[in-house]
Amino acid sequence: EAEQARWNKPAGQRWLPRACAAAVVLMTIGLLAAQTPWLDRWRADYTTGTGESRTVELADGSQLQLNPDSAVQIRMSAGERQVRLLRGEGFFSVAKDPSRPFVVQSGDGWVKVVGTQFSVARRDAQTRVQVAQGKVQVSAGSDALVYLEPGRAVEYQGQRLADVHGFDPASGFAWRQRQLVFRQQPLSDVVSELNRYWPGKT
Repeated sequence: EAEQARWNKPAGQRWLPRACAAAVVLMTIGLLAAQTPWLDRWRADYTTGTGESRTVELADGSQLQLNPDSAVQIRMSAGERQVRLLRGEGFFSVAKDPSRPFVVQSGDGWVKVVGTQFSVARRDAQTRVQVAQGKVQVSAGSDALVYLEPGRAVEYQGQRLADVHGFDPASGFAWRQRQLVFRQQPLSDVVSELNRYWPGKT
């Protein structure tokens, strides 16, 4: 009789536990996927793997050089040129077009220019912007806004924008010549960077 009562339950009641279990599994898979490199590469228009560098000429004549383990999305419209940095680092040589600002999105912030040269690097939740030529506008959140000139850099995480500071272009852009330069950096940062150039873990 107990067995008969169990199978006499409405279909919705019989399948509810299985549906809940399946939903939990799918949510877990989704959370894990959101933290893995392959999802960034799947969403991207251009990517680089470990130890790989790549230069791309965009439709507007701008050039983008990608550091190893990087991924970007490109969106060009009549009013704006937009790049979304999903992971890694890119150096941008932007073709001048006053009618269409060039915007790079990374994390919760963005960099806006008309024509200049600069790099944007994303490491986990932090983004670093360094300017080689021209002038860029960096924003994190709705209120925080700074302007950077050549030789100046800034970092932001979430909606928190750090103080603007100088940097050494010779080391800051050394990766463009396939070189790595480390000066008084924590060992953990050095190891993390090396892992982007060689397979396996250092």
